[in-house]
Amino acid sequence: MEKIIDRITRDFDTYTNSHKAVATYILANYDESAFMTLEQLSSSAGVSTTTVIRFARELGYDGYSSMQDALRIDLRTKVSLPERLDYNISLPNDELLKQVLYTEINNIEQTFKSIDMKLVEKAVQLISSSEDVYIVGLRRSFSLASYTYSRLAQAREKVRLISSIGINYPEEIVNASEYDVCIAFLFPRYSQTTLSILNYFKTKGVRIILITSLNHIAIDKYADIILPCETSCISGKTSYVAPLSLINYMMALYIQENKATAREMLNKTEDVLSSGVILGLGL
Repeated sequence: MEKIIDRITRDFDTYTNSHKAVATYILANYDESAFMTLEQLSSSAGVSTTTVIRFARELGYDGYSSMQDALRIDLRTKVSLPERLDYNISLPNDELLKQVLYTEINNIEQTFKSIDMKLVEKAVQLISSSEDVYIVGLRRSFSLASYTYSRLAQAREKVRLISSIGINYPEEIVNASEYDVCIAFLFPRYSQTTLSILNYFKTKGVRIILITSLNHIAIDKYADIILPCETSCISGKTSYVAPLSLINYMMALYIQENKATAREMLNKTEDVLSSGVILGLGL
């Protein structure tokens, strides 16, 4: 039986722009699309519910429900990552750049719509009032954790990046307490090591700020504040454009509310740079 993903890619270049938007979203978010409501999928793809229904009928289904059933059936046979890559790179060359940029713009827009700004402000307040800030993100999420560490460590003391190199994370977190906060990055496929770290933090009373994907029900219990981001990506993996944008905002807000502390830390950084201990002799 032909997979729905084959149907979507087979005639991609014949679709209207709005139908291409739906197709692109489904290809980039195959697992999540199978369990989204009609309203959720249309909003995430940036089109109307009517457009999604028409797209489903163009594929040969009676409507949205039957198309979603086909997606769920395909999930039982689990499309592999190499297969997803084959489907996604089959986009026509003249469409690829446009679709990549469209997807990233849509990621930021959907993240903005999904996030409760009061929760973002509360997260920044927790960071400001905490004694130590732990930052964790393993596997591909380590790039986000490392970036956040570099930004926050320029603005305050006692920022700790959990690297888990050599499985040393027990020593990195053993002194955590209820006066601390953890900024965690966790995206499918979830890292069991990260979940173990967060579970330990919870037993110690550490407040946890979790930056994750829109579909986060399975990991809600691990966090005090959840900041969901849209992470669609044409290549079949996860895009971090929206989480990076969120982090940039949170760091800007933190500095705005802690100018004196941030200025002091930046002065110390400037002293180190001007001392010549960094390659380039401070130039």
